[in-house]
Amino acid sequence: MDSKKFNKYKTASDILKSSLSLIKTLAIENASIHKISKTSDQFILDKLNNVYKNLDKGLSIPTSISYNKIIAHNNPSENNDYLLKNNDIIRIELACHIDKCSVTLGDTIQIGNEQFHNSKLIKIARKAIDLSLRYIDEDVDIINFNSILKSYINCNNFFLIKRPYVFDESGVSIRY
Repeated sequence: MDSKKFNKYKTASDILKSSLSLIKTLAIENASIHKISKTSDQFILDKLNNVYKNLDKGLSIPTSISYNKIIAHNNPSENNDYLLKNNDIIRIELACHIDKCSVTLGDTIQIGNEQFHNSKLIKIARKAIDLSLRYIDEDVDIINFNSILKSYINCNNFFLIKRPYVFDESGVSIRY
């Protein structure tokens, strides 16, 4: 990758990291998800407009803050807002692009719990991801793959969330 392209990715990444830090400071009890998301979006756009003046740039997706049982891509309107509560678990997703160089960043935090990243839940999730990455390979049967992952999760007294209506997994293998 040439240095110009690398710098576009790096700049986009730095902007998202700054916005994620801002979100984490704003994500407190009784804070509005809608307002935090809009503040983040505006922050990202302002930073993008300060760099690479003549290039196409913007949000790849609006800032999404999903809470508790909402899995992903929650971006509520002002009329459908949610006020954060202590111990809510939120998944933050951000993405922007500079001249077709798109960067995505995310994190999961718990409101009012600075030690959440050291919790049993997060340690098990990280281990499950590591386990998954070891088993993923061309032609891996998806049912077998899910079975291995599910076994690890279940033996730790947790459960996988089933994605509804995705596709019929029988006979599917992972290909790349």
